[in-house]
Amino acid sequence: MKTTLRNAWNKYRGRKTRLGIVSDFLFLMLVAVIVVPQTRQRLTVAAIRASLFQPKPTDVVSFVDSGEWRCTFRTLEGRQASLEPPFARPTIITIGATWCLQSRAEWPSQQKLIDTYADSIDVFMLTDENPHEAAQYMSRRGYGHRLLFYREDEGIMSQTQSIPTTLLVAPDGRIIIRKVGAAKWNGSVVRNLIDSLLQLRKPQLQ
Repeated sequence: MKTTLRNAWNKYRGRKTRLGIVSDFLFLMLVAVIVVPQTRQRLTVAAIRASLFQPKPTDVVSFVDSGEWRCTFRTLEGRQASLEPPFARPTIITIGATWCLQSRAEWPSQQKLIDTYADSIDVFMLTDENPHEAAQYMSRRGYGHRLLFYREDEGIMSQTQSIPTTLLVAPDGRIIIRKVGAAKWNGSVVRNLIDSLLQLRKPQLQ
């Protein structure tokens, strides 16, 4: 079988220029995108991910306990939860969905922060999806976001009209970054801000 494939490849390559081979492969990719929706989604997510930039710190002083974020959430197990400061550690809060291609594009960069900072930060993903379906999706892809669920008719989306919307929040509840749309979260900007917040939590030597 391998010999047959190798002979067919050598015969094909002998009839084609390098440009012709590239053109054929691009055509096959285009066909796959048109015919297979999952392929189209994966390529779209990859394109979005390649274009992401780091988020910038906000110029406006605001706190996460504003009315927009005062919402009762539920855990996967159905227990009530809330996002009320003070937090035990620097916290990333993202409103997203497994069907949202921009959310899919930025989650790997958030996972890199989870891997790097382990128990030093918390990363929450808020969604109105079916809890078990969302949890299965995130688990299959190895994402360590802590999932919190809300109903679509609850107030959290009243002022947040687009997903993903993501916050980096200091332990006192101050919003350091507020980013609407996908971003690259594992870059030096976010890491330096997290490091500075962690440094503030260290006890001062007398």
